[in-house]
Amino acid sequence: MKYRFAWMLIVITVLSGCLTYSKIKSTTIIMPGKSFAIGEGNHAAYNAVVVNIGPVPVNLFVSGATGQLEPIGSIITNASQSIKVERNQLLVVKNADDSNATVQIYIHARSNLSMKVLDN
Repeated sequence: MKYRFAWMLIVITVLSGCLTYSKIKSTTIIMPGKSFAIGEGNHAAYNAVVVNIGPVPVNLFVSGATGQLEPIGSIITNASQSIKVERNQLLVVKNADDSNATVQIYIHARSNLSMKVLDN
């Protein structure tokens, strides 16, 4: 009986860890000529929504199978785009303008994601 209870506790712990999702909301200011990168490394697929709340358009890219960045769209002021980011892909929000860009990023992910600023 003790062993059955211990195994049930282990199974419940493992399953609850597998089903845990993180919800992240980030308001990010991207300096001119910079990019904001999300998800580089070993992670599961995740969903993101990028909302442009700043005065300048931003460009979205994901890393392809070869590691090269592939454009997936541009977001004008007060617009948004939903993105399904595949396992181990990098999502990049680029500011190619001379003014600061401001975006809100909503992420629904199963694992921790790295985030960093890159030069364009």
